[in-house]
Amino acid sequence: MIIRSFLNVSSDLDVVGLYNAGYVLTITYASMVFSAMETDYFPRLSAVPRQDIFNQNQTVNRQIEVSLLIVAPMLSALIVFLPVLVPLLFSSKFVPMVPMAQATVLAMYIRAVSLPVSYLTLARGDSAAYMLLEAVYDVVVVMLVVYGYRHGGLLGTGIALTVSYVFNIIMVCTYAYIRYRFRFSVQVLHYAAIHLSLGFCVYIIS
Repeated sequence: MIIRSFLNVSSDLDVVGLYNAGYVLTITYASMVFSAMETDYFPRLSAVPRQDIFNQNQTVNRQIEVSLLIVAPMLSALIVFLPVLVPLLFSSKFVPMVPMAQATVLAMYIRAVSLPVSYLTLARGDSAAYMLLEAVYDVVVVMLVVYGYRHGGLLGTGIALTVSYVFNIIMVCTYAYIRYRFRFSVQVLHYAAIHLSLGFCVYIIS
């Protein structure tokens, strides 16, 4: 609401509509896929005893692998076909938000890695910590989007959203490392490096 209010004051309702459409096409739709996968993942993670660090890390790492392998090809295709999908789903008037949406899609690669880790705080009953981490992220994303729009327009907001997710994964993984002794597996790092590189290359080419 704060971001949309800022865009409305700084520009007009047209920009708010473009931003909202780009946000829905990327983050909201991708979140539906993540939510579907989390319905099975969260109970499994919660069932792992707090003292069983090995199975805890294995459960989280396997979920990250699944998320990347399922979502990454869809995200690459989305980056490529957004210029075609936007006029079909909305109208040609929404084409100016395509660069913003393409930049925002990169954030979903990062979310595929960070989301399973962030569920650790909820699975361990640390709801206050989860709320604090989310609150810090919310403040950061508002600040970055405001800065991004002022210096780069709609494209700047897309880049800002991706940068905010980079901040989020660093924050969440650092907390999980210290609090729950979470470690990424070598295979997850390998998958992440491949898919993030491919996604970035697709973005640059498109």
